[in-house]
Amino acid sequence: MFDTTPRGRAGGRTGARNWTEQTEWPAFLTWLALSWQSRPGIVLKQLRRRQKFLEGELAHKQEMLMAVRKEVGHRYHEAVWMLSLCIAQLRTELRWLKKVARELPRRSTARNPEYGVK
Repeated sequence: MFDTTPRGRAGGRTGARNWTEQTEWPAFLTWLALSWQSRPGIVLKQLRRRQKFLEGELAHKQEMLMAVRKEVGHRYHEAVWMLSLCIAQLRTELRWLKKVARELPRRSTARNPEYGVK
């Protein structure tokens, strides 16, 4: 079991701003930005692969949540909140993937590529 040390608790590190002011970009978004260079059919294949992966992750996180809820005996616990957020994010990305797959046939190049160039 892990526990913080008295020195760690006294240091107030959990109050630091850097805990709340960060975002992360999954590697999948880098792939998406580069996907216009893919051969035909690859993008849809990768979207489906991502969907399958996320569905597995969702099932796993839901099982974890049930186990944690059983262990802690209530829903007002950090682990419950963390897993609930992960589940919500997975569901959101799964909905988004379906939208992108539907819109994929309409994909086209930028109409004003010179806009961001200075």
